[in-house]
Amino acid sequence: MLMLLLACGKSPDVFVAAAAQAPKELGTVGLAAPVFLEDTSETPFDDGVYVGNIVLSGGYVVTERGEYGMQTHSKEITLSGEDTYRTLSHDTVSQMFETSLTESGTTWLAVEVVGGAPERRKLRGSHEEDGTDNVNLPRFTLSPSAIEPVEGVDHVLVPYVVRYYSHNAGWFYGQEKGCGAGARLRVLWVLHDAHSGGVAAWRDIDVRHIDPYLFSPSSAEIEDALIEVETLLRRDLDRHLF
Repeated sequence: MLMLLLACGKSPDVFVAAAAQAPKELGTVGLAAPVFLEDTSETPFDDGVYVGNIVLSGGYVVTERGEYGMQTHSKEITLSGEDTYRTLSHDTVSQMFETSLTESGTTWLAVEVVGGAPERRKLRGSHEEDGTDNVNLPRFTLSPSAIEPVEGVDHVLVPYVVRYYSHNAGWFYGQEKGCGAGARLRVLWVLHDAHSGGVAAWRDIDVRHIDPYLFSPSSAEIEDALIEVETLLRRDLDRHLF
């Protein structure tokens, strides 16, 4: 399967990896509830699958992080709001996909799925945004996998919430130049053939917002950043889901 990493449209804040587009004839689509990749990690923030708010403080330090070598990062990293952000992202992502399916005229219903956790692989080499981006290094790719067959529908759509967080200014792991305050949202959606459980199409959407002049955001400014990444995701769904 060919993996592409590129900027979507004219926005430099939407990065996409994608496979073939969805089949034209979908029949009835089963929509699964959002799956959180943080549930597969013991250290969600370190692994880049965190859901919540991040406060970076204390200047920066350089420490060794196992196989990742010496990396710059903020001295103090405080995590909070996980339950609130999880509920918000669950409801927001669910509504986005429900609306996209309904507006496209697709017949759909809610289903439960078994299996399908994507395979994660470290992305080799460097990226031009590595010095100032608001995400921990190393970057990683996700490859969808099959689910168990689902009865009563023709295709199954599964959204995976990879990460959803807000933050103040500081240094993420490996970001030696640091970044301003902002937010990050990454969602992988996978369309399966319901009869075989195999992957029919998928799209990995990683969106960000960084304000280089904002260092200590207020609660309202944090909400603004979250709304911005949610808007960018919705625009991509509207253009590319079906």
